[in-house]
Amino acid sequence: MRLGPWTLATLLILLCLAVASGIFYYRSTDLPVHELARHLPSKDAVTLTIDVKTLRAAGLLEALAGSRVAEEQDYRSFVDVTGFDYRTDLDTLLYSSSGGNIYLLAAGRFDWNAIASYANGQGALCRYTFCRMRSSQAGKWLSFFPLRSNVMGFAVSQDELGALALQERSEPLVASLYADPVTITVPGRLLKANATEVPASLSAWLGLLTGGESARFVMTGRNGDFEIKMRVQCPTPAAGAGMAQRLNDGLHDLREASAKAEADGGATGLPLLLSQGEVKQEERTVVATWSVNRGFLESLLSGRI
Repeated sequence: MRLGPWTLATLLILLCLAVASGIFYYRSTDLPVHELARHLPSKDAVTLTIDVKTLRAAGLLEALAGSRVAEEQDYRSFVDVTGFDYRTDLDTLLYSSSGGNIYLLAAGRFDWNAIASYANGQGALCRYTFCRMRSSQAGKWLSFFPLRSNVMGFAVSQDELGALALQERSEPLVASLYADPVTITVPGRLLKANATEVPASLSAWLGLLTGGESARFVMTGRNGDFEIKMRVQCPTPAAGAGMAQRLNDGLHDLREASAKAEADGGATGLPLLLSQGEVKQEERTVVATWSVNRGFLESLLSGRI
């Protein structure tokens, strides 16, 4: 049977609509964290993944609502123009930092027209859906684009098109490694006391991990409170035993310092949290675990301690 021109045209239109609908559905459905993480540059990088939706359900974002992030005028201006507020519109955040470059993937609900309008108002150059502008850091560019309709790719890089690196994908990743609400991975190059890319408050602690090949931190809920677990891979069991001993000695010193501070008026902040850890060795892996009271974590996040 020969199709008439109008019948053929109708079928072609229906086919195009079906393909377009399929593409829209694919680009608007939620990707699990381990699939999003495939887009994140991770070689020799510090990486962070946050299941914001889970933290929101647990009420932890309320603690951040009173922090300086929410009070920053630039952030408030951004919310006013774009309508985007991380407390309600952000579901997942992934971060990667290496070689002076920062990459972010944010999954949530975005008004792309409003965001492009805000970017143009800030002096950005936008072509189609890709925007770029000079950073306040000398020689750096900010760039971003919609990786999917519900995922923003963002970069701070010397390359003015740096965010395009987020279009690439790695080999499939193990889903169970991203099952916790918060995961952080630290490469071996930063596991030393004189690492220049880490905050001074963490430098001494990371120095205890010298010789580790990599470290991974996860946070998960446990009986209404939270548990933070660190796993450090060492080259040999002997190296693991040495690291476990250094960590236990360090925890002992922190406990003594915290006890003295409490006697003088109260131990607070990160030192108090770290002092409460427990360390054990599993062959080439050193595992440290901290049980964190919900109230303490809320106070730490909000900046009250």
